[in-house]
Amino acid sequence: MKTDYTDFKNMITQIIIGKKNIFLAFFSIITLYLVPFTCLYPAFQDTGWGVRAGGIANSFTAISDDASAPLWNPAGISQLEMFEACFMYNKLFAGVDNVNLNQMYVSAVYPAEIGSFGITVTDFSLWKYYKENMFLMTYSNDFSEKIELGFPIIAGLSLKYLSHTYILDERTIDIDDPVFDKISKGVFTPDIGILLKPYNFSLGVSVLNILQPDIGLKTEDKVPMIIRFGTAYRFNDWYLFENITPTFDVSYRKPADNNADIKISGGIETWFSYHTFGVRMGGNDREITTGFSYNKTFGKSGFQIDYAFLFPLELGDSSGSHRISLTYKHFLEKR
Repeated sequence: MKTDYTDFKNMITQIIIGKKNIFLAFFSIITLYLVPFTCLYPAFQDTGWGVRAGGIANSFTAISDDASAPLWNPAGISQLEMFEACFMYNKLFAGVDNVNLNQMYVSAVYPAEIGSFGITVTDFSLWKYYKENMFLMTYSNDFSEKIELGFPIIAGLSLKYLSHTYILDERTIDIDDPVFDKISKGVFTPDIGILLKPYNFSLGVSVLNILQPDIGLKTEDKVPMIIRFGTAYRFNDWYLFENITPTFDVSYRKPADNNADIKISGGIETWFSYHTFGVRMGGNDREITTGFSYNKTFGKSGFQIDYAFLFPLELGDSSGSHRISLTYKHFLEKR
């Protein structure tokens, strides 16, 4: 493995010297850190998904009540009473020179009498160089009537397919190097989630990437398991404020033979004018966040526009990350 890594660095040096092209140089540096050697764990980092979640610093495990729920807590989709289809776009770390990181997903949730079903497709890309995709199929149901505890007890399961691909340019393709013999790989893993909602409280737990699948191209590179715990409390309306909901989240992610990544986040969300306008803010040790929503209902349908701004505290050259989403909703009779 050490020999492969040395040869790879020598090849990168030759590319930079031979071409003196800023894009090739940037590709070289990024690839040096992205190629999955056993000492690096970059694949499928926990960057967070969803715009409402982004506005409250990604402290969404105990809420998870929109179409982004499968990416946070699979149990959450049982809270949806309407069909929802959502598209999200996220421009990460705007303002950093020569970096074009983009994040997108499309998700749909269908509530039925026997439970709720969801399908989600995500795309995370370093434009022209690297791409990560996830495909999730989710099922969730409320088991409170069977357990008879008097409040919702929801469990959910997602079957998830992870794939990542390195995108080569013409010069890299022409280089006869074993590093580039294989440029993509896909694996399966399940996610699980539980959501308890006694009175106005909400408690959520989710475990993602349970099997810690190996996504490495040439050497082992396991996707770390992520464990999330969250709590939220919904206050009664107060003057102009509706559904005032402070929330708190802890996430734990530990790559093998590496330090654990523990993130503690908190935020608050509230709505106005009969759930037409929403405002949220939050923060953790890495970023401060804010966001807003506009929700409009007409007949049995409606749409919602969400925006979130996340300002990093550890990256001085960035003007922040910008998430925006559009959600379509339609009331369905459960069958």
